[in-house]
Amino acid sequence: MIDDLIAYYVGPDENVPGAQRRQYRCRRCRTEDGAPAGLSITDEHRSFAVLAVQGPRSTEVLTELGLPTDMDYMGYADAAA
Repeated sequence: MIDDLIAYYVGPDENVPGAQRRQYRCRRCRTEDGAPAGLSITDEHRSFAVLAVQGPRSTEVLTELGLPTDMDYMGYADAAA
């Protein structure tokens, strides 16, 4: 194990991994012993951004930004700019 990986299940055709060590993960998943056959790996890091708000004022900050606050632990929400 190199380090941990957090991946969010968006739906049957989409999982979104955390951005840490992105280049290594993409390269590793594209090898023959990486991703299972039939799985497509697409690096779209230049198309999206992640805003990870944490801490005691996180609900207040998200509310001020007009973003959802009612999420489960380690939850996420899609938001358009």
